[in-house]
Amino acid sequence: MLTVVLDIWILGNCQRHPPGEWMVRENHSHYANALRLNPGTRNLPGELFDLGYCTAAISAIYDTPYQGDIPLPNAALSAGGSQTLFHLRQAPEVREFFCGLPRQSPDGLQAQNDIPPKSCGLHIDENRILEEMSSLTIQGNPESGLIDAFGVQLTLHYADYYNLLSFRFEKALKQALQASPFLARTLAAEYPILAEYRDFGHLRGDFLAQTLLTEAGHVCGFRTMGGIMLSALWKEQILPMIQDRSDWIHGIIAVINSLGWGIWRVMELLPDQRLVLRAWRPYESLGYLRIFGISETPVDYLFAGVAGALMNLLYHVDITRRHDLDDACYQQAMHVGNHFWARQTACVAQGHPYSEVIVERGILRDW
Repeated sequence: MLTVVLDIWILGNCQRHPPGEWMVRENHSHYANALRLNPGTRNLPGELFDLGYCTAAISAIYDTPYQGDIPLPNAALSAGGSQTLFHLRQAPEVREFFCGLPRQSPDGLQAQNDIPPKSCGLHIDENRILEEMSSLTIQGNPESGLIDAFGVQLTLHYADYYNLLSFRFEKALKQALQASPFLARTLAAEYPILAEYRDFGHLRGDFLAQTLLTEAGHVCGFRTMGGIMLSALWKEQILPMIQDRSDWIHGIIAVINSLGWGIWRVMELLPDQRLVLRAWRPYESLGYLRIFGISETPVDYLFAGVAGALMNLLYHVDITRRHDLDDACYQQAMHVGNHFWARQTACVAQGHPYSEVIVERGILRDW
Protein backbone atom coordinates (compact mmCIF):
# COMPACT_ATOMS: atom_id res chain seq x y z
CA MET A 1 0.00 0.00 0.00
CA LEU A 2 1.37 3.39 -1.00
CA THR A 3 0.70 5.79 1.83
CA VAL A 4 0.56 8.94 -0.26
CA VAL A 5 -1.93 11.15 -2.06
CA LEU A 6 -1.12 11.64 -5.73
CA ASP A 7 -2.44 14.37 -8.02
CA ILE A 8 -1.53 13.42 -11.60
CA TRP A 9 -1.51 15.46 -14.75
CA ILE A 10 -0.20 14.71 -18.23
CA LEU A 11 2.43 16.80 -19.98
CA GLY A 12 1.95 17.44 -23.68
CA ASN A 13 -0.83 16.16 -25.92
CA CYS A 14 -3.54 14.57 -23.77
CA GLN A 15 -4.85 12.58 -26.76
CA ARG A 16 -1.61 10.66 -27.08
CA HIS A 17 -1.78 7.04 -25.95
CA PRO A 18 0.18 6.05 -24.03
CA PRO A 19 1.25 9.50 -22.82
CA GLY A 20 4.89 10.31 -23.40
CA GLU A 21 5.32 12.13 -20.08
CA TRP A 22 3.63 12.41 -16.73
CA MET A 23 4.03 14.75 -13.80
CA VAL A 24 2.98 13.27 -10.45
CA ARG A 25 2.51 15.45 -7.40
CA GLU A 26 2.81 13.91 -3.92
CA ASN A 27 1.42 15.88 -1.00
CA HIS A 28 1.99 13.35 1.81
CA SER A 29 4.57 10.61 2.25
CA HIS A 30 5.28 8.15 5.06
CA TYR A 31 8.89 7.86 3.82
CA ALA A 32 9.47 11.61 3.72
CA ASN A 33 8.09 12.03 7.23
CA ALA A 34 10.37 9.26 8.52
CA LEU A 35 13.45 10.75 6.85
CA ARG A 36 12.74 14.17 8.33
CA LEU A 37 12.98 12.66 11.82
CA ASN A 38 16.70 12.08 11.23
CA PRO A 39 19.12 14.80 12.41
CA GLY A 40 20.82 17.04 9.88
CA THR A 41 19.81 17.97 6.34
CA ARG A 42 19.51 15.81 3.25
CA ASN A 43 21.45 16.47 0.07
CA LEU A 44 19.17 14.24 -2.02
CA PRO A 45 15.41 13.58 -1.89
CA GLY A 46 14.41 10.32 -0.24
CA GLU A 47 11.02 9.47 -1.79
CA LEU A 48 12.54 6.78 -4.00
CA PHE A 49 10.01 4.08 -3.14
CA ASP A 50 7.22 6.51 -4.03
CA LEU A 51 8.91 7.32 -7.35
CA GLY A 52 9.40 3.64 -8.14
CA TYR A 53 5.83 2.77 -7.21
CA CYS A 54 4.15 5.30 -9.46
CA THR A 55 6.62 4.58 -12.29
CA ALA A 56 5.87 0.85 -12.08
CA ALA A 57 2.11 1.43 -11.79
CA ILE A 58 1.93 3.55 -14.95
CA SER A 59 4.24 1.14 -16.76
CA ALA A 60 1.89 -1.72 -15.88
CA ILE A 61 -1.27 0.17 -16.82
CA TYR A 62 0.00 1.05 -20.31
CA ASP A 63 2.26 -1.98 -20.77
CA THR A 64 4.97 0.52 -21.67
CA PRO A 65 8.27 1.04 -19.83
CA TYR A 66 8.60 4.35 -18.00
CA GLN A 67 11.43 5.89 -16.03
CA GLY A 68 11.43 8.92 -13.77
CA ASP A 69 13.22 11.36 -11.52
CA ILE A 70 12.52 14.06 -8.94
CA PRO A 71 13.05 17.32 -10.86
CA LEU A 72 12.95 19.70 -7.86
CA PRO A 73 14.91 17.86 -5.15
CA ASN A 74 15.26 20.83 -2.81
CA ALA A 75 11.46 21.31 -2.79
CA ALA A 76 10.68 17.66 -1.97
CA LEU A 77 8.83 16.69 1.20
CA SER A 78 11.89 14.86 2.55
CA ALA A 79 13.92 18.07 2.15
CA GLY A 80 11.35 20.10 4.10
CA GLY A 81 9.23 21.22 1.13
CA SER A 82 5.46 21.19 0.76
CA GLN A 83 5.22 18.60 -2.02
CA THR A 84 7.30 16.22 -4.12
CA LEU A 85 7.13 16.18 -7.92
CA PHE A 86 7.92 13.08 -9.98
CA HIS A 87 8.64 13.49 -13.68
CA LEU A 88 7.93 10.26 -15.58
CA ARG A 89 8.72 9.64 -19.23
CA GLN A 90 8.76 6.67 -21.55
CA ALA A 91 11.92 4.60 -21.21
CA PRO A 92 13.83 3.39 -24.28
CA GLU A 93 13.66 -0.25 -23.15
CA VAL A 94 12.31 -2.53 -20.46
CA ARG A 95 14.67 -2.98 -17.52
CA GLU A 96 14.92 -6.27 -15.68
CA PHE A 97 15.34 -5.21 -12.06
CA PHE A 98 16.13 -8.71 -10.79
CA CYS A 99 18.62 -9.46 -13.54
CA GLY A 100 21.61 -11.39 -12.21
CA LEU A 101 20.04 -12.33 -8.86
CA PRO A 102 19.80 -16.07 -8.24
CA ARG A 103 16.24 -16.77 -7.12
CA GLN A 104 15.81 -19.82 -4.95
CA SER A 105 12.76 -22.04 -5.36
CA PRO A 106 10.44 -21.95 -2.34
CA ASP A 107 10.48 -25.75 -2.48
CA GLY A 108 14.15 -25.61 -1.57
CA LEU A 109 13.50 -23.82 1.70
CA GLN A 110 13.29 -25.81 4.90
CA ALA A 111 9.70 -26.65 5.75
CA GLN A 112 9.97 -25.59 9.41
CA ASN A 113 6.82 -27.41 10.46
CA ASP A 114 8.14 -28.30 13.93
CA ILE A 115 7.18 -25.01 15.60
CA PRO A 116 6.75 -25.66 19.33
CA PRO A 117 3.74 -24.44 21.28
CA LYS A 118 4.20 -21.54 23.64
CA SER A 119 5.87 -22.81 26.80
CA CYS A 120 6.05 -19.72 29.02
CA GLY A 121 4.10 -16.54 29.65
CA LEU A 122 0.98 -18.61 30.22
CA HIS A 123 -0.92 -15.68 31.75
CA ILE A 124 -1.16 -14.20 28.24
CA ASP A 125 -3.87 -15.61 25.96
CA GLU A 126 -2.03 -15.34 22.64
CA ASN A 127 -4.93 -16.74 20.57
CA ARG A 128 -7.22 -14.05 21.95
CA ILE A 129 -4.67 -11.36 21.11
CA LEU A 130 -4.24 -12.71 17.58
CA GLU A 131 -8.01 -12.63 17.07
CA GLU A 132 -8.19 -9.08 18.41
CA MET A 133 -5.35 -7.87 16.19
CA SER A 134 -6.80 -9.55 13.10
CA SER A 135 -10.06 -7.69 13.61
CA LEU A 136 -8.41 -4.25 13.68
CA THR A 137 -9.02 -1.96 10.74
CA ILE A 138 -5.68 -0.28 10.06
CA GLN A 139 -5.98 1.97 7.03
CA GLY A 140 -4.78 5.30 5.76
CA ASN A 141 -6.38 8.63 6.63
CA PRO A 142 -8.74 9.58 3.75
CA GLU A 143 -7.11 13.02 3.38
CA SER A 144 -3.42 12.23 3.80
CA GLY A 145 -3.24 8.50 3.06
CA LEU A 146 -1.03 8.09 6.15
CA ILE A 147 -1.64 5.38 8.76
CA ASP A 148 -1.43 6.95 12.22
CA ALA A 149 -1.66 4.25 14.88
CA PHE A 150 -0.13 3.47 18.29
CA GLY A 151 1.60 6.87 18.40
CA VAL A 152 3.59 6.26 15.19
CA GLN A 153 3.02 6.21 11.42
CA LEU A 154 2.74 2.69 10.06
CA THR A 155 3.02 1.39 6.52
CA LEU A 156 1.81 -1.84 4.95
CA HIS A 157 4.94 -2.87 3.14
CA TYR A 158 6.42 -5.49 0.86
CA ALA A 159 8.79 -7.71 2.85
CA ASP A 160 11.17 -8.32 -0.02
CA TYR A 161 11.49 -4.60 -0.77
CA TYR A 162 12.80 -4.15 2.76
CA ASN A 163 14.93 -7.26 2.39
CA LEU A 164 16.49 -6.18 -0.91
CA LEU A 165 17.13 -2.69 0.44
CA SER A 166 18.81 -4.06 3.57
CA PHE A 167 20.93 -6.77 2.00
CA ARG A 168 22.01 -4.73 -1.03
CA PHE A 169 22.95 -1.90 1.33
CA GLU A 170 24.98 -4.34 3.42
CA LYS A 171 26.93 -5.59 0.41
CA ALA A 172 27.36 -2.12 -1.12
CA LEU A 173 28.64 -0.58 2.12
CA LYS A 174 31.20 -3.34 2.56
CA GLN A 175 32.48 -2.76 -1.00
CA ALA A 176 32.54 1.02 -0.51
CA LEU A 177 34.57 0.73 2.69
CA GLN A 178 37.07 -1.55 0.98
CA ALA A 179 37.45 0.96 -1.87
CA SER A 180 37.55 4.08 0.34
CA PRO A 181 39.34 3.63 3.70
CA PHE A 182 38.38 7.12 4.88
CA LEU A 183 34.65 6.61 4.30
CA ALA A 184 34.22 5.21 7.80
CA ARG A 185 35.42 8.45 9.41
CA THR A 186 33.17 10.48 7.14
CA LEU A 187 30.18 8.41 8.18
CA ALA A 188 31.10 8.78 11.85
CA ALA A 189 31.11 12.57 11.45
CA GLU A 190 27.72 12.58 9.69
CA TYR A 191 26.06 9.98 11.93
CA PRO A 192 27.15 10.50 15.56
CA ILE A 193 24.97 7.55 16.59
CA LEU A 194 27.73 5.23 15.37
CA ALA A 195 30.17 6.40 18.00
CA GLU A 196 27.74 5.39 20.73
CA TYR A 197 28.11 1.68 20.06
CA ARG A 198 31.81 1.27 20.70
CA ASP A 199 35.05 2.66 19.29
CA PHE A 200 34.28 3.55 15.69
CA GLY A 201 37.51 1.92 14.61
CA HIS A 202 35.86 -1.46 15.12
CA LEU A 203 32.95 -0.64 12.82
CA ARG A 204 34.25 -1.97 9.54
CA GLY A 205 32.72 -3.78 6.61
CA ASP A 206 29.98 -6.20 7.58
CA PHE A 207 29.90 -5.03 11.18
CA LEU A 208 29.13 -1.42 10.25
CA ALA A 209 26.21 -2.46 8.04
CA GLN A 210 24.97 -4.85 10.73
CA THR A 211 25.16 -2.07 13.30
CA LEU A 212 23.12 0.32 11.17
CA LEU A 213 20.48 -2.27 10.25
CA THR A 214 20.17 -3.41 13.86
CA GLU A 215 19.81 0.23 14.92
CA ALA A 216 16.82 0.43 12.57
CA GLY A 217 15.40 -2.52 14.50
CA HIS A 218 16.06 -0.68 17.77
CA VAL A 219 14.04 2.28 16.53
CA CYS A 220 11.20 0.02 15.36
CA GLY A 221 11.12 -1.87 18.65
CA PHE A 222 11.21 1.30 20.73
CA ARG A 223 8.76 3.40 18.70
CA THR A 224 6.30 0.86 17.33
CA MET A 225 6.27 -1.80 20.05
CA GLY A 226 6.60 0.84 22.73
CA GLY A 227 3.72 2.76 21.16
CA ILE A 228 1.57 -0.37 21.20
CA MET A 229 2.36 -0.92 24.89
CA LEU A 230 1.17 2.61 25.66
CA SER A 231 -1.93 2.40 23.43
CA ALA A 232 -5.60 2.15 24.36
CA LEU A 233 -5.65 -1.30 22.75
CA TRP A 234 -2.99 -2.52 25.17
CA LYS A 235 -4.72 -1.03 28.20
CA GLU A 236 -8.10 -2.47 27.25
CA GLN A 237 -7.22 -5.89 25.83
CA ILE A 238 -3.81 -6.98 27.13
CA LEU A 239 -3.10 -5.19 30.40
CA PRO A 240 -5.94 -7.04 32.21
CA MET A 241 -4.10 -10.35 31.46
CA ILE A 242 -0.82 -9.16 32.93
CA GLN A 243 0.08 -10.50 36.38
CA ASP A 244 3.78 -9.62 36.58
CA ARG A 245 6.33 -7.51 34.72
CA SER A 246 7.55 -10.33 32.51
CA ASP A 247 4.04 -10.65 31.06
CA TRP A 248 4.70 -7.38 29.22
CA ILE A 249 7.28 -9.22 27.10
CA HIS A 250 4.96 -12.15 26.46
CA GLY A 251 2.10 -9.81 25.59
CA ILE A 252 4.05 -7.81 23.02
CA ILE A 253 5.47 -11.00 21.47
CA ALA A 254 1.87 -12.17 20.97
CA VAL A 255 1.12 -8.88 19.19
CA ILE A 256 4.23 -9.26 17.02
CA ASN A 257 3.03 -12.72 15.98
CA SER A 258 0.03 -11.03 14.34
CA LEU A 259 2.21 -8.85 12.08
CA GLY A 260 3.44 -11.43 9.57
CA TRP A 261 7.09 -11.27 10.66
CA GLY A 262 7.26 -14.98 11.47
CA ILE A 263 6.37 -16.96 14.60
CA TRP A 264 8.28 -15.81 17.68
CA ARG A 265 8.65 -17.82 20.86
CA VAL A 266 10.10 -16.77 24.22
CA MET A 267 12.39 -19.66 25.16
CA GLU A 268 13.83 -18.09 28.31
CA LEU A 269 13.22 -14.89 30.25
CA LEU A 270 15.18 -14.02 33.37
CA PRO A 271 13.77 -10.67 34.53
CA ASP A 272 16.26 -7.82 34.23
CA GLN A 273 18.95 -10.27 33.05
CA ARG A 274 18.38 -12.32 29.92
CA LEU A 275 15.93 -13.00 27.08
CA VAL A 276 16.20 -15.86 24.56
CA LEU A 277 13.92 -15.50 21.55
CA ARG A 278 13.48 -17.87 18.64
CA ALA A 279 11.67 -17.14 15.37
CA TRP A 280 10.35 -19.67 12.93
CA ARG A 281 9.83 -18.49 9.30
CA PRO A 282 11.39 -15.05 9.94
CA TYR A 283 10.79 -12.90 6.88
CA GLU A 284 14.34 -11.51 6.72
CA SER A 285 15.92 -14.97 6.53
CA LEU A 286 13.32 -16.28 4.11
CA GLY A 287 13.81 -13.26 1.85
CA TYR A 288 17.58 -13.70 1.89
CA LEU A 289 17.25 -17.39 1.01
CA ARG A 290 14.87 -16.69 -1.88
CA ILE A 291 17.10 -14.05 -3.42
CA PHE A 292 20.70 -14.85 -2.47
CA GLY A 293 20.74 -18.39 -1.11
CA ILE A 294 22.55 -19.52 2.04
CA SER A 295 24.18 -16.71 4.05
CA GLU A 296 27.57 -16.88 5.72
CA THR A 297 26.42 -14.61 8.56
CA PRO A 298 23.16 -14.00 10.50
CA VAL A 299 20.79 -11.63 8.70
CA ASP A 300 17.77 -11.15 11.00
CA TYR A 301 18.62 -7.57 11.93
CA LEU A 302 15.14 -6.35 12.76
CA PHE A 303 14.52 -9.46 14.88
CA ALA A 304 17.66 -8.73 16.90
CA GLY A 305 17.05 -4.99 17.13
CA VAL A 306 13.45 -5.35 18.31
CA ALA A 307 14.47 -7.97 20.89
CA GLY A 308 17.07 -5.65 22.39
CA ALA A 309 14.64 -2.73 22.42
CA LEU A 310 11.98 -4.74 24.25
CA MET A 311 14.30 -5.59 27.13
CA ASN A 312 15.48 -2.00 27.36
CA LEU A 313 11.90 -0.72 27.34
CA LEU A 314 10.86 -3.01 30.15
CA TYR A 315 13.94 -3.22 32.38
CA HIS A 316 16.12 -0.20 31.52
CA VAL A 317 13.62 2.68 31.28
CA ASP A 318 10.55 0.88 32.73
CA ILE A 319 7.81 1.46 30.19
CA THR A 320 5.26 0.28 32.77
CA ARG A 321 5.55 3.71 34.43
CA ARG A 322 5.92 5.92 31.36
CA HIS A 323 3.41 8.03 29.47
CA ASP A 324 5.48 8.97 26.42
CA LEU A 325 8.47 7.80 24.39
CA ASP A 326 10.36 10.88 23.25
CA ASP A 327 13.86 11.21 21.79
CA ALA A 328 15.44 11.65 25.21
CA CYS A 329 13.84 8.42 26.37
CA TYR A 330 15.18 6.63 23.29
CA GLN A 331 18.71 7.77 24.02
CA GLN A 332 18.36 6.67 27.63
CA ALA A 333 16.91 3.30 26.63
CA MET A 334 19.31 2.35 23.84
CA HIS A 335 22.53 4.32 24.35
CA VAL A 336 22.98 5.24 28.00
CA GLY A 337 24.18 3.09 30.87
CA ASN A 338 24.50 -0.68 31.05
CA HIS A 339 21.67 -1.39 28.63
CA PHE A 340 20.70 -4.55 26.74
CA TRP A 341 22.12 -5.76 23.43
CA ALA A 342 21.08 -8.74 21.31
CA ARG A 343 23.41 -11.18 19.57
CA GLN A 344 22.13 -13.66 17.03
CA THR A 345 23.13 -17.27 17.69
CA ALA A 346 21.13 -19.11 15.00
CA CYS A 347 19.74 -18.04 11.63
CA VAL A 348 17.37 -19.69 9.16
CA ALA A 349 19.30 -18.08 6.29
CA GLN A 350 22.36 -20.02 7.45
CA GLY A 351 20.49 -23.32 7.36
CA HIS A 352 19.28 -23.52 10.96
CA PRO A 353 15.69 -24.61 11.66
CA TYR A 354 14.96 -21.32 13.46
CA SER A 355 16.57 -17.96 14.13
CA GLU A 356 17.63 -17.21 17.70
CA VAL A 357 18.80 -14.13 19.57
CA ILE A 358 20.10 -13.84 23.12
CA VAL A 359 19.62 -10.48 24.82
CA GLU A 360 21.81 -9.53 27.78
CA ARG A 361 23.23 -6.37 29.29
CA GLY A 362 26.42 -5.03 27.75
CA ILE A 363 26.72 -7.93 25.33
CA LEU A 364 27.99 -5.84 22.40
CA ARG A 365 31.11 -4.84 24.27
CA ASP A 366 32.17 -8.48 24.27
CA TRP A 367 32.16 -8.73 20.46
